[in-house]
Amino acid sequence: MEARANLIRERNLRRLLVYLYRKEHALKVDMARDTGLSVVTVNALVRKLVEEKWLMEGEQVQPKLGRPATTYTFNYNREFFALFAVKDRNGKLVIDAKIVNLKGEAEFHETFDFSGITLDNLCKIVYSVLQKNTEISKIAVSIPGKISEGQVTSSWYSKLDGWPILKAIQELSGLPVVVQNDAHVMTLGYSLLQRISIRETTIVGIFFPLQSMPGITILIDGKLMEGNHSLAGEGKYLPFLMDSGVPQTKGKQLADLAQIVEIYNAVLAPTSFILAAEKEDEQAVREFLASRPHLDLQPNTPTIYIDHDFQKSVWQGLFWLAAQYDEKLYFFE
Repeated sequence: MEARANLIRERNLRRLLVYLYRKEHALKVDMARDTGLSVVTVNALVRKLVEEKWLMEGEQVQPKLGRPATTYTFNYNREFFALFAVKDRNGKLVIDAKIVNLKGEAEFHETFDFSGITLDNLCKIVYSVLQKNTEISKIAVSIPGKISEGQVTSSWYSKLDGWPILKAIQELSGLPVVVQNDAHVMTLGYSLLQRISIRETTIVGIFFPLQSMPGITILIDGKLMEGNHSLAGEGKYLPFLMDSGVPQTKGKQLADLAQIVEIYNAVLAPTSFILAAEKEDEQAVREFLASRPHLDLQPNTPTIYIDHDFQKSVWQGLFWLAAQYDEKLYFFE
């Protein structure tokens, strides 16, 4: 009986917390009306949330009827996340770092040179960022590679292969850490930004920059499909790409991209594809796909989304990864 009561209390607490996160500030009467919770329940939950510093008491407001009421504001600065994106910039690796609050607002943003590609240098950069804010509670990292059991298995020109990256950052920081492939993070982030449901759907995300091998994500019913050693979707191991190598021209890149779409459309029949491409390249991508006969002959007709801002999607995906560590912080429905 007590366990059931605790479960209901936690469910109500989460409902109110998500409501306030989205609303930003509200009166108790608004909370009760909009969430369907009783006034007595709201009073008890608000007291707890103020004690735990999730909410801040604000100014008194005089309603049309009754006594003045207190405004409660969600405390977005209660916790901060450190986000790191290891990425290719003009053929060289850099580390883009941000410290964000619970609203995703950045209080720190800096790009670090990462031409000295070693795990020790990565940890030094992470450590320097952590010194900027003592309230950081979680760390999320995206890398151009795959992670299996905390170790990099396949990466950008194999430069990060074999790194025990998860253990190294955890020991350095003493904080919860999540490390994920950049194409996976982009796919999650773009879906959230565009409000594309990731539940009861199959989504294939493709990040395929020129003069590089593709990163491919398979997202089924909101879960990443990673396979043995987390290598499911590792595009560079598709036989035709192993034979032809990295595309050096846009024409070859488009042809390879179209073939990837055709293969995954036949094998997985996804609800949608999310393709990372510059805005000026979108028309060329769509026209090239439309010119291919195979997609018309395949029974599945997926929706094709073009992500014009890969890094924006990565930031959103990293924020999501950090927030999902704690059920209370998971503000995405």
